[in-house]
Amino acid sequence: MQSSASILLVLATISCCNALLFGLIGTEQSVAVTGKLTCNGEPAAHVRVKLYEKEATLDVLLGEGTTDENGEFSLQGHKVEVSTIDPKLNIYHKCNYKGVCFGEEKCYQKSSLTIPDNFITEGEVPQKTFNMPSSTILILFVLVSSCLSISIEIGNLQSVAVNGTLLCNDKPANNIKVKLYEEEAILDVLLDERFTSESGTFEMSGSKSEVTTIDPKLNIYHKCNYDGICVRKISIMIPPEYVTNGEKPARVYNIGEINLASKFSGQSTDCFN
Repeated sequence: MQSSASILLVLATISCCNALLFGLIGTEQSVAVTGKLTCNGEPAAHVRVKLYEKEATLDVLLGEGTTDENGEFSLQGHKVEVSTIDPKLNIYHKCNYKGVCFGEEKCYQKSSLTIPDNFITEGEVPQKTFNMPSSTILILFVLVSSCLSISIEIGNLQSVAVNGTLLCNDKPANNIKVKLYEEEAILDVLLDERFTSESGTFEMSGSKSEVTTIDPKLNIYHKCNYDGICVRKISIMIPPEYVTNGEKPARVYNIGEINLASKFSGQSTDCFN
C-alpha cells in the first residue's frame, strides 16, 4: 500500500509539473502594444516587431508583425501563467546600420522594451493597450525603471576599413571567412563580413554610432593546418587612429600578409562563427 501511494504521489507530481510546463495551470493573461517608429525623421516602414513573454530560459512568442507605410504597428497576445506575465517588445531594424550576417541573411539592430505590469489584463482579449512612447529608432532608449525598461543608442557615426592578404603555408588562403566587429563589453556588434578572394586578399568596412571612440577588431576564421571539427580564430584589434567620423572611412588599415600556419598569441577555437 505504501509503495502504491508513493507511485501515485510521484505520478501526481509529474502531472502537475507537466501542466505547469505546458501552460495548463495558471491564469490566462493578455497584453497589447501599439506604436510608431521613425528613422531620421521619416516613417520606418516594414520594420519587424515581436511581442514576447520573458522567461528564464527561452522567451515565448506572443505575436509578431511589421510596421505599415506610416511606421505604425499593433500587436497583442496572451499566455497562461501562474505568476504575472513579463511581456516585452523587440524591434529589429536597419536604421543607419549596414551589418550583414553569413550568406544572404541580413543582420539587424535589436532594441527591447519591457511593457509595464499595469497593462496586463486577465483573459484572452486585452482590456488595455500600451502605447509605446514616440521613438526614433536611431535613438534607442536607455532608461531603466521598475515599470519600463528601454534601451537607447546615441553618439557619433564612426567608420573603419581594413584590408590584407592571408596565406596558408605561403600559398594564398582563399575562401577564408573574415569578420569586422565593434568590440563591446557583452556582445560584439558585426560591422561587415567577407571571404578572401582566390589570391587570399580581402577588403571590408563598416560604421556604427557610439558616444566614445569605437573599438573595431578583425576576426579571421580558418582551417589552415587544422583538422578539428571547428575552426581556428585569430583576432586583430584595429588602431584607433584608423577610426574616422562619418559613414565612409577616410583611411584603411592594412594588416599586410599573414601566414595562418604561424602560431598567434590569443588564437582560439570557434564552433559558432
